[in-house]
Amino acid sequence: MIDSCRQYYQDNLEYMKLIDEFEHEYRSDKVIEWYLKRSFPYKIIQKALQTRDMDRLNMLRYFMGDLVQSFLRQDQNKSQSENLTVYRGLKLSNEQLDELRKNVGKLLVTNGFTTATVLRSNALKFARQSIKSTDVVDTILEIELTAQGASKHVLVTDVDKCAEFASSQDDIVFDLAAVFHLDNITFDEDIWIIKMSISNEEKLILEKYIKDTRKKNENLSISILFGRLMLDMGHWNQSQTYFERLLIDANDLDQAWIEHSLGEIHSCKSEWPVAHQYYDRAYDRMVDPKQVHIKDSALILSDIGETLYAEGKYEEAMSFHTRALTIRKENFSSDHVHIATSLRNIGDILSEQQKYNEAYVNFQESLKILEKYYSGSHIDMAKCLISIGLYFREQRDHQKALEYHQQALSIYERYYPLGHVSMASTLNNIAYILFRQDKYDEAIVIHHRALKMQKNCYPFDHINIADHLCTLGILNYALENYETALENFQQSSSIQQQYYTSGHIEHICVLNNIGILLGKLDKFNDAMDYHRQALAMQEKYYPSYQGAIAETLNLIALVFNNQTKYEEALSYHRQALTILNNYYSMNHANIAFTLEYIGDVLAKQEKFDQALESYQQTLTILEKFCPYSLNDIANSLTIIGFNFVNQNKFEESMEYFQKALEKQKCYYDSYHPNIANTLINIGDTLRCQKKFDEAIEYHRKALAIQEKYYPLGHSSIATTMNQIAFILEDEKKYDEAYDYYQRVNSILTKLEKNYPSYQLQIANSLRNIGNVLYLQDKNDEAIEYKQRVLSIREKFLPPNHADIANIYIDISRSLHEQGKYVDAREFQQRALAVQETFNPLNQLHRAARYNEIGHTFTREDNYDEAIRFYQQALEIREIFDPSSHNDIVILLNNISDV
Repeated sequence: MIDSCRQYYQDNLEYMKLIDEFEHEYRSDKVIEWYLKRSFPYKIIQKALQTRDMDRLNMLRYFMGDLVQSFLRQDQNKSQSENLTVYRGLKLSNEQLDELRKNVGKLLVTNGFTTATVLRSNALKFARQSIKSTDVVDTILEIELTAQGASKHVLVTDVDKCAEFASSQDDIVFDLAAVFHLDNITFDEDIWIIKMSISNEEKLILEKYIKDTRKKNENLSISILFGRLMLDMGHWNQSQTYFERLLIDANDLDQAWIEHSLGEIHSCKSEWPVAHQYYDRAYDRMVDPKQVHIKDSALILSDIGETLYAEGKYEEAMSFHTRALTIRKENFSSDHVHIATSLRNIGDILSEQQKYNEAYVNFQESLKILEKYYSGSHIDMAKCLISIGLYFREQRDHQKALEYHQQALSIYERYYPLGHVSMASTLNNIAYILFRQDKYDEAIVIHHRALKMQKNCYPFDHINIADHLCTLGILNYALENYETALENFQQSSSIQQQYYTSGHIEHICVLNNIGILLGKLDKFNDAMDYHRQALAMQEKYYPSYQGAIAETLNLIALVFNNQTKYEEALSYHRQALTILNNYYSMNHANIAFTLEYIGDVLAKQEKFDQALESYQQTLTILEKFCPYSLNDIANSLTIIGFNFVNQNKFEESMEYFQKALEKQKCYYDSYHPNIANTLINIGDTLRCQKKFDEAIEYHRKALAIQEKYYPLGHSSIATTMNQIAFILEDEKKYDEAYDYYQRVNSILTKLEKNYPSYQLQIANSLRNIGNVLYLQDKNDEAIEYKQRVLSIREKFLPPNHADIANIYIDISRSLHEQGKYVDAREFQQRALAVQETFNPLNQLHRAARYNEIGHTFTREDNYDEAIRFYQQALEIREIFDPSSHNDIVILLNNISDV
């Protein structure tokens, strides 16, 4: 210790002098005085405990032993005979304070020997000291000590003896084993007060951990048990250093257990090739004829299986787990915990294969064994609860999924330190479940906690960070932040490619997610490329996973649908449906959604009766097999409602929208935006029925919900205001409509500061303002607004986009009303040129433009040109749209009028 300290402080003359003094004068009964000097033993101990530096802790073991003995001697002397409150003043960052506030009611441990004072004034003085940093708050700890707790974990120092070097907060020292219960946090007299008390719960948990671990693995020595405790707490680097040192002088059996532990550490760190090397060595020792430990070898086989599972090699993993289960059934009773572990591991693989019912049987059997085996909760139970929660998630029973995950999280919070990777992973799962429940704000808060924990545990490019980036991408997708979501998925994919050597199922999932985002951004060819990559990997690496293959076929079909290639879309959806019908033994949610996709394509082809048939099948499956998934059922009812709207069957559509609203009111809270969406659908239907007053009433109800749910503003608020303005236009209440359009523009302009992509929505709002001005014959102002629209669209859209043609048409009409016929005709010709570029086969666009050009020539009294354009429009109508009798009659009248 002395030599190491001299080497550490070789450039510090003051400390070198102290080390010499320590070497000649230190005695065990002076340990507190030396510690409170805050000199080299104090600083090295604090740093080593904070970083869990096993080498330095080993170097200081005798000094630390003397410290611990000081507590034991006081315990024997029963020096503290009554309850006591002690204090410690400190500065906390706002972030640290927020984290503590989230953990009120939980246990806390410190990374060292902590000091305090019996004088509150001393603590307050320290807390209120002035420092440069501004992101800190004055804080005081109030720690309640019982006589029993104090005698075990608290040392009362002789401050008078140590006055020359002790601080004003050193009359009480807490030992390393002290565990605190965080009782409450309040703010009073410009200072934060954190009330805590000593807890003995951690000791009970540790004793239970040792008992349970030895019960599972009888041959573990205490030295291996200590290393495994660090491993299980998530301190992998420190545990690795410890086991590597332990390996040097280990006997054969211990060597096998040490190598097994090192394999587990490297597996936890996702260093899978190294993990396999250690597991193989450990397994060879276990089955060595000189010391056969066949039943223990099953643990190695099981852990190899878990590593293969993490690598996405599910078939190989299943082989190892099956071998492990066979050995365990031969060597253990049927209700042994190892049997439960194997059943859960096999169930996890069955879940990946989408054989959910078989998986659930395994999970239930595993949990039954665990509940009988352990007295109370255990980490193994938490793992099983998560597997069951994921099963219910895939069954779309999200409430049950959430409940099981919360049970698991509660166990992890009891056994593991704050921020353990298992907590982070569980929170990530909870965030995804909340996303499935359309509870996006809650999901984001939970995910933020999870990601913060993960970043404290792993480097930024670790594979587990990739999982969290994927969840973040899903949440951004739900919030329509498509560019950000795409970036999240691309970052996730980049990390995955560093870890996965072949087509891992998680990487396939991310490729499909990237494809979905590209589709949302209208990059359909790129989207198709990603989905086809995913499909090729599935067919190569997971050919038996037919359910997953069907999902990718559906995604390809959706791209075709967006490209208006309806026959290709139907072909892929029907391939997927055939696969799913063969893969699942009974009707499944994915079958229902595929039928819904088919209905969507048929509806776009205006085959509404066939579409309705598909939609009704979807609804029947969901109501029968997913009755708890009320949001999916409500969505299905809504889609059927739209199918009736497209046929102008408004009474029928209203019936389905009302049913959807009833389901949503049972599923969501009263101010959920999905309820607002259904109110809008009802309002739109009433508008189609010319029931304008009722329509506005429903839209205003929706608006009230949205304004409460999005207090800082949201694009959906702007959309609803637009709908209200449209109705006011229908009623010729142009001034009121104009006011709503201006409010819409104001909202979007504020949002645009954070979301530049809102520029196009701003353009739409400006166009609406221009249109209402046009209806009021305020054409100078109308043209001004529409020129602004044109500038934005020309900046953000390709030159042949339909929306550019539409604004050309709008401007031409206002110019026409002003009598500026030459300018009007120029914009009409521009619109025609754009329309012929983006959709050359649509001759009806040409007919409409020719008709308007004819009007312009008529106003100029240029009748020959007017007749020529009217006749060209008429010829197109008669050839390409002969059933449009009204349009043909109008053109004939135009010609006769000229």
